[in-house]
Amino acid sequence: MASKLTTETTTQGTENILDRLQSNAVPLVKPFTPGNGAEIKSKFLGGEIENPKHSYPGLEDFTADEKISYLEGLRKQLSGQYSGEKGHAYDDAYRAYIDESISKLRMLEAAAKLQAEDDPVVRASLIEDFMQRNIELYGEPEMTIYQALVLETTQLADHAPEATKDIADELKRMLPEARESEPLFRPSQETIDWVKQATDIWYEGVLGHIEADKMTYTVNELRELFETVITEEFGEAAEGWTVELSRESTSIEVRAAEKKVLIPADRKPESNEKVRELVAHELGVHFMKAVSGNETDMPLLSIGLAKNIDSEEGLASMIGHLANGKYKDAGTGLYFAASLAYFEGKDFRSVHEIMWRRSLLETYQEGEDIDEQTIAAKDRAYNFVRRIFRGTDEAPWFKDLNYLAGNQVLWKYLEDIRGDDQQLAYLLMGKFDPTKVDHRRVFLESSSR
Repeated sequence: MASKLTTETTTQGTENILDRLQSNAVPLVKPFTPGNGAEIKSKFLGGEIENPKHSYPGLEDFTADEKISYLEGLRKQLSGQYSGEKGHAYDDAYRAYIDESISKLRMLEAAAKLQAEDDPVVRASLIEDFMQRNIELYGEPEMTIYQALVLETTQLADHAPEATKDIADELKRMLPEARESEPLFRPSQETIDWVKQATDIWYEGVLGHIEADKMTYTVNELRELFETVITEEFGEAAEGWTVELSRESTSIEVRAAEKKVLIPADRKPESNEKVRELVAHELGVHFMKAVSGNETDMPLLSIGLAKNIDSEEGLASMIGHLANGKYKDAGTGLYFAASLAYFEGKDFRSVHEIMWRRSLLETYQEGEDIDEQTIAAKDRAYNFVRRIFRGTDEAPWFKDLNYLAGNQVLWKYLEDIRGDDQQLAYLLMGKFDPTKVDHRRVFLESSSR
């Protein structure tokens, strides 16, 4: 994965800086996508291997030094790029973005070295380096949230149907001791209704392209739907954007820096309800924030200020669920899996054993074949756990904490501003986190182009 860098060093304004940042964007999902994922999953679920050992083609021959050197040079050039109060806010935003990009490169470098290293002492040092960058970028699980999830999972097992009693008892033996803890934050019904009323208006056109009587959408139909929404609802603002089927992607990605929406080519048909969630989540939030940010004189608002991910994923999960008229906790399974690995030191297999039992108890349907439900639960749990361990197969990657963490922070923020429709609308006007003072300052200093 050699760096493709321009040798240009002269500053030619904001657009040129953004172009160079975009050309040196640091994608993380692609290099952390295994090349032998289907094979390893089959062997793991079939009991042929204890823990996965994936190959990661995107990490082969990866080096970070050249790209880091380029970004450090660009950071120096930004000093004094802008003037006045806006200048300070904008300069700081670009520097923070570059620093975040450098941390991502160092994390990728540690993961790449780990793939080729056999010495246990060196591997331990590389995992420590990976985790340091990981926590810098995404934070770490909170013990209070983890304990709340342990307690909720224990209560789930305590009230399991008779047909699943043995599985529930196994689960309780695997869990750490449940302690009384502060419950997860959940918004008031008044706040949920306020946000729901606003989003019903905002997304009437976007969701109106989904055929109400169409039960399922194939992957090709989903791509066509996304293209239609982008073209007819966003018009010229979406110029240059494409929707593509990708054999490398394992989930839908909105890549703002590349102006691409990628859908996994092997994605199974989705229900009408799931499609509503996906359109609201991916296009109604990730895509809309990118397009809106591009309309300002602060182009970073189109690709994301540093530390924006928690807020954006929290909002996307929230809007996706409200598109179907309901509040739902977001990302609890991913957060729980990461916490088990982090706080308890559990490996892939141990986390999976807990997660499939939890998944089965959450989704159990009385009267349906228990063996078939168990197979489905193990498959779902594998996908969850793989997301957490991807890139190293040993250390938990904390990127997916943002679904729950961001959802919690954002609902608290909305509880505080309930009734302020203007503040609510700001959430979609660029890729920034309204709960962060420095982010709000950048957004409020920006102006339309």
